[in-house]
Amino acid sequence: MFATIATLIDAKSKPATADDQRSTGQRQAEALADVCGYVLDHGNVPRAGGHRPHLNVHIPLTELETRVRTAVLDFGGAIATRDLRLLASTPQSSPSS
Repeated sequence: MFATIATLIDAKSKPATADDQRSTGQRQAEALADVCGYVLDHGNVPRAGGHRPHLNVHIPLTELETRVRTAVLDFGGAIATRDLRLLASTPQSSPSS
């Protein structure tokens, strides 16, 4: 199992371009998060309370644009403003003004 996971993370964490300045650890972490997100959206994930796990964040657009600096996630850790903005602009998001 380790070899399968390591192979997938290695393949997904290659530098995106020659100018990619992310560290190896950051690229690997983002690759793992990307794979986990894909599995949550498309995989055979056990349901919790009848639904696959998803994260919902409700932030008014004006707050996101002008005031939000960071957020603390329910399961621990923080997320930076630019990452919140990136999440808010993904195709799965549904902005409500």
